[in-house]
Amino acid sequence: MATKYWYSASATANWASSNWYTSAPTAGGPVGTVTTFAITDDAVFTQYSGTTTVTIAAAQTTRSVKMTGFLGTLAGTFQLTISGSDTGTNAGDALVLTSTGGYTFTGLISFSSAYGGKVTTAGRTLRSVTFVNGGTWAFQDIFTIATTSTLTLTTGTITSSFDISTGLFVSSGSGTRVITSTNFYLTGVGTVWTSSGTGFTNNTTSGYITDTSAS
Repeated sequence: MATKYWYSASATANWASSNWYTSAPTAGGPVGTVTTFAITDDAVFTQYSGTTTVTIAAAQTTRSVKMTGFLGTLAGTFQLTISGSDTGTNAGDALVLTSTGGYTFTGLISFSSAYGGKVTTAGRTLRSVTFVNGGTWAFQDIFTIATTSTLTLTTGTITSSFDISTGLFVSSGSGTRVITSTNFYLTGVGTVWTSSGTGFTNNTTSGYITDTSAS
């Protein structure tokens, strides 16, 4: 496992391409040795990583994604699995998006770690998101999923002092599942909340359903 830093001067590039380096880029360009990305690596994009549209063109696994200051765009439709730390009790930053650059990624994001981590979305609207394998996931800002997409909690704990908004919510099974949040908005159509099985605890302060399809 290692930290890999993205750099590309191209307009578009594939996540799986050889645009990863062993050291952080500078204003002068890439630093370190060019390398490929492994599923046990942490992916880091910085303000000096270029303005490339980085496309996830096949299912991809990474320990974490940090995009603070990135001026490019994250794109693609395939699943992104964030496996987080496999040691210790807190994975730190599992996902850090940025308000700079662009975000057109529409694939499923699956958070899969027994230790959890911090999630920062920087105002981006995500598509479907799942949490599996336990862990405590601490949202660092407002968490928004598109109206037509689903937040699925299979096992684990979601904790947030910010608003959570999703089209649909699904949680089932017998694993430990906990949500602790302030305002929870359900913006989809039809059956927007599904919880079944045992082991589910809802500590949400206030819940709101905004379905206006019948009006």
